[in-house]
Amino acid sequence: MSHRITESEQRRMEEFASTPKYRRGPHLLQPASSEDDDAESNQ
Repeated sequence: MSHRITESEQRRMEEFASTPKYRRGPHLLQPASSEDDDAESNQ
């Protein structure tokens, strides 16, 4: 199990941080699909 931040996680965090506070929500930090998780776990 890796504790490193993946590129897709980094992109989601950057998008969350650049979004105005009144538009932020937990949905911005969730992966777009389970395909992202599968692709990263195979690396």
